[in-house]
Amino acid sequence: MMKPPVLVILGLFLLPRLVFPEDRPEIVIAADQWCPINCLPDSDRPGFMIEIAGEIFNEAGYRVVYRLMPWSRAIVSGRDGTINAIVGAYRGDAPGFVFPRNEQGRIGSAALFTRAGSDWVYQDLSSLEQVRLGTILDYDYGESLNGYIEAHSQSYRVQVMTGNDPLAKNIEKLLRGRIDVVVEAKPVFRYLSREMGVEGEVRHAGEAAPSEDAYIAFSPGLESSSEYARILSEGMERLRASGELARILARYNLDDWKTGE
Repeated sequence: MMKPPVLVILGLFLLPRLVFPEDRPEIVIAADQWCPINCLPDSDRPGFMIEIAGEIFNEAGYRVVYRLMPWSRAIVSGRDGTINAIVGAYRGDAPGFVFPRNEQGRIGSAALFTRAGSDWVYQDLSSLEQVRLGTILDYDYGESLNGYIEAHSQSYRVQVMTGNDPLAKNIEKLLRGRIDVVVEAKPVFRYLSREMGVEGEVRHAGEAAPSEDAYIAFSPGLESSSEYARILSEGMERLRASGELARILARYNLDDWKTGE
């Protein structure tokens, strides 16, 4: 039997690497669903931070793998290096993580929502004494509200949700009258309430904290994290300068948070 030329054999080994981008190094990022920041994996709108990461790291020769998991588990997995990064993190969420020098979003962490028929309005922390507050495990709501939640962690006044789809579960509890107020980032709550078809059944009742910078934050347990943070930082500057960032945000009906600064 005639043997194929050596160059042909070599080409057969090399061809998959030229054709299939899946063979590129993977960067695994994870979080619980927090749409429009990070939505469903493999959907046409996986979330604007997922699209940002995909654009930047694809250009740098990497493949982003995005997974959903409970937020508390994502933090633990990021800290021990099981995954490369968590997405949608405030600095208070992930002490010790490697943060890029520029943010991937600016999001209010502590908007408060009630049922549509309520007349309750947030004034200050003392006004929370009148209500049962729905929160999510290990979320950062800003120093003031974090302190209130910790102080009332054993009280019926603060009810902590865990697991998958925690915000959807909190909205369901709110509508069933099992809690009175839900705290969440305003664009995230608005997005999900529309998706659930209950936007008309809830109302915005105030803000307990100003907007904060939000990031894709990298594992403190992996040597590659500093390099990935650098690539992301430089990529953000390119996306903004080229107009690509604005295009990504427009897919989620959002504007660049730096517009007008």
